[in-house]
Amino acid sequence: IYVGEVESLTKEEVITILPEGVAVVGDQDLWKAKLLEFFEGKIIERRRTKLSHQNLSLEKLMGLKKHLPEGYVLERVDKETAEKLPEILKVHIPILYGSVDNFMEQSIGFCVKKGDEAVSMASSTVPYTSLLEMQVATVDSPEFRRKGFGTAASIALIEYCLENGIVPVWEAANDRSVEMALKLGYTNPQDIYQYYWKND
Repeated sequence: IYVGEVESLTKEEVITILPEGVAVVGDQDLWKAKLLEFFEGKIIERRRTKLSHQNLSLEKLMGLKKHLPEGYVLERVDKETAEKLPEILKVHIPILYGSVDNFMEQSIGFCVKKGDEAVSMASSTVPYTSLLEMQVATVDSPEFRRKGFGTAASIALIEYCLENGIVPVWEAANDRSVEMALKLGYTNPQDIYQYYWKND
């Protein structure tokens, strides 16, 4: 994330500060203008929505809980489960954690499982400290989607955070994610825009 004065930057300086594929947030209009100056036709804009955690409550989360269908269980992610996660649930692990062992040491996750297989998971996107950036994913199948599995896993993770003094941060990538966050008790959605350039 880069902020500050950008009007005087040369193209070479922009490439050094903001390599291809790296998104910028902050002073957005200035950065957009600067990127358009040098990379017109190659700029990608991505909308994200930040929400406030200030009104989250354990009482509200308790009221949202529903029984899972027969054959499904909700549990904290352990190493055995993490090693067998479907691709859609583990895509961030090698990129942001490097290994399952690191993920287990630096992350918290809860999942809904059918038998021995996780079908939905809420976990920290990146290694957490006092802040935990939420990530929720469900296996893309009619059997598992729109069944409340992502909500169930999210409730468990948010509860864990609130009970342990961790701030569960929710930054939504799409409108469905915003809707889920609002249902869970997040408030005050605010759109932010990220810009990056790509040659392809």
